[in-house]
Amino acid sequence: MSKILIIDDDKTDRLLIKKAMLRVRSDIEIIELDSGREAVSTIKSEAPLATLLDIRMPGIDGFQVLKAIREETETRTHPVIMVSGSDESSDKDMATEFGADGYLVKPDSFLGYGDLAQVICKTVFERLPPE
Repeated sequence: MSKILIIDDDKTDRLLIKKAMLRVRSDIEIIELDSGREAVSTIKSEAPLATLLDIRMPGIDGFQVLKAIREETETRTHPVIMVSGSDESSDKDMATEFGADGYLVKPDSFLGYGDLAQVICKTVFERLPPE
């Protein structure tokens, strides 16, 4: 079963993303972390197809997590999509600079999360080689 890792300190946001993702693809397993402290080790041990990473988190923010992922040889090419409440161009630019594979803004409705999940699944699953 394909896995997707969600790292977000907000339990409600994780739940909304998870529910929307599972509506789009019931054949995936969602792994959740509420902070980035274990991101690199979780990516190494669980081998998710991609990570959805929030920016604004207490302690270690998403940019620091992304930087740590890119510094490790084993996780350097792991797909990371930033999913943030921020629509600031400076955040988008920094995500690109740090090596994010995408940047999506969290919607303000559940219907919007469905659209977000569609984009995420299309992006993640189109990257896979044909079976």
